[in-house]
Amino acid sequence: MPGRLQQTRFVREVLAADARTPLGSEAGAWPRLNLIEGFDQPWKRRQEGAMGGYWGAFDADGRQRVSLHGPVVADPHWWRIPLAMVVGSSAGLLWTLRRGIRRPDTSGTRRRRRVMAAAATGLAGSAIGALTLLQWQMLVDWSHRPLDWLLGGSVAVAAGLCALLATARLGRILDGDSSPAARPGVVAALRAASAPAMRGLALAQAALLASVVLMALGLLFDGRYRPLVWPLLAAPASLLLALTVLGDRVDRGAGLERALATVGAMAAVCLIAQEGLANTQALGQALIWLGLAAAVCWPQGLPCASGSDGGGR
Repeated sequence: MPGRLQQTRFVREVLAADARTPLGSEAGAWPRLNLIEGFDQPWKRRQEGAMGGYWGAFDADGRQRVSLHGPVVADPHWWRIPLAMVVGSSAGLLWTLRRGIRRPDTSGTRRRRRVMAAAATGLAGSAIGALTLLQWQMLVDWSHRPLDWLLGGSVAVAAGLCALLATARLGRILDGDSSPAARPGVVAALRAASAPAMRGLALAQAALLASVVLMALGLLFDGRYRPLVWPLLAAPASLLLALTVLGDRVDRGAGLERALATVGAMAAVCLIAQEGLANTQALGQALIWLGLAAAVCWPQGLPCASGSDGGGR
């Protein structure tokens, strides 16, 4: 897993090992090692994505990247992550507060449910904020053509919308405004008179599953120079699983979603077998796919009442 610390540690350890090696009679005549590359070569990104452009001990403008002495900060912009978490958490709390102002209720049970909903939406907003920032950084590193931005941006938008709509659904259920129900698939949601929020969640979920299948096929059959797109996908996987635990599950008739989720689960197993357990990023990617598959394919174990949102049966 490459990074500023890993590159610095490697260079320092190689130089230290070379300094300890006896040189014999030819000592000092020729250098014993060659560090490649001296400078970044950004033009390689057109061929190799994020891998080829940033191997240099110096960046393309001649600034030294690898420090041979002293402490090194892994990410100089680390403060952006907690800031994104604060912004996302505040947005979730404000959304819950706005709903509480519009629908005041002084009963103790209602207040407890509202606190629970606020905590859940605040925590989800915090995670979504941090993961969105990580996803953006991945897009900047890997996207060097308009097609890359289009594909990567589409995956990010689908994952982000799915996460936001799932958070809203979770908040309504915990707040008592909605009951867990059998959520329709995208085909049924478009045909029936479903509520806009339920229809939007079905569309975002189907788009996300289709994106996962496309990414999985690319990684398994042509993985060279392809990134492991995981950050923002972790949010909808976790939130959809949370809805599933509460009994708000995908309807049995959602055949398209179940087929896509099944392909994603099979691809996850193949990815682990192909990469091995030592590749922690691939393992995390596979676990996210399995989480999405479990959230979609989990059997209906609870009776689902027909609610006002039009999603129940």
